[in-house]
Amino acid sequence: IRDRTVTGVQTCALPISILLIVSMLNPRQIEEFMGLASSLWIQCLVEVHDEIELRVAIDCGAEIIGINNRDLKTFETTLKTTESLAPLVPPGTIIVSESGISNRSDVDRVMESGAGAILVGESLVKSSDPSGQLKELGSKS
Repeated sequence: IRDRTVTGVQTCALPISILLIVSMLNPRQIEEFMGLASSLWIQCLVEVHDEIELRVAIDCGAEIIGINNRDLKTFETTLKTTESLAPLVPPGTIIVSESGISNRSDVDRVMESGAGAILVGESLVKSSDPSGQLKELGSKS
C-alpha cells in the first residue's frame, strides 16, 4: 500500500491482509494505514529487511512482522536475515519469514530462528511440480 486510493480499491476486494513495506513508507504512513486496516478488520503484514526498519515496525505497533530475506535493492537473498532479526522481535509478535525458502531444511531453519510462518513464492513458481514442492515445505523432517 502506498496511498489511500490503493487501500480503497483493495477494500472492494475484501482482503484479509495488506502488505506495508517499511522501506517505502514513513512511520506516519505506516501508522495511518495500520489504523485504517484495523477499522476494516484487515491485518497488516509489516515488512522489514534490516534492524532500522524493524525498529520502525515495532515502534508503529506492528503485530505481524514480515522479515524479507531478499534485499530489495540488490536482490541478494539470505536466510541469515531472519536469523539475525527474529530474536529482536518482541514476544507475542507474529514473525513471517519471506523469500529464499525452497526446501524443508529452509523452513526448519527460519522456524528455529523464531518465525511462526513463511511466505513462499519463487520456489513454487519455478518448480516443475508446485504441489509436490508445497508438500515438501510442509512435511516434518
